[in-house]
Amino acid sequence: TDGLGGWPYVIGGLRVRAPTGEGPYDVGQRVIEDNQGNPIGIELESRPTGSGFWAFEPGLSFIYPTDPAVLFGNLSYVWTLKEEQGFENGGTVDPGDIVRFGFGMGFAFNDRTSFSLGYDHSIIRKTTFERDIDLFESNFDRIQIGSLSFGLSQRLSQSTSLSLTVSIGVTENAPNSEITLKLPISL
Repeated sequence: TDGLGGWPYVIGGLRVRAPTGEGPYDVGQRVIEDNQGNPIGIELESRPTGSGFWAFEPGLSFIYPTDPAVLFGNLSYVWTLKEEQGFENGGTVDPGDIVRFGFGMGFAFNDRTSFSLGYDHSIIRKTTFERDIDLFESNFDRIQIGSLSFGLSQRLSQSTSLSLTVSIGVTENAPNSEITLKLPISL
């Protein structure tokens, strides 16, 4: 939408993730056993470089300017296609779909410096397997990952800005903290 008449700007998007690289079921695996020789888990012999699954993420973003602040939000759904991963890996694997949402505010101190405050949340559903294998058994129905972010951005020139974001996990499964430094350059 055009954001007129008191309505926010609404932007629709679609992201597609292809199964590039080696997924977690493509790399070598080793069964981990307890002291009695009972299998208790799996260790990957090398790090996967991809997810191994196709995923589609339709979403909406909302932007509402209220000078000198801008309110924003987003909502999306990640649908990951199930994939045959072989008998030893549980047969057909259906990774849990994800619901994502976030909201926040950006505040301009002047034409070069701005501050942002936001919250992002993901609800990840349980991965299911065609064959029930104890090694892959999950003890959750869904995982909640939420983080609170504080950001500072400084425009260095017409084509360059510097952004620093500090995120703090507020749910049990979120990373405790994360620091991101970006230097985007427009060509």
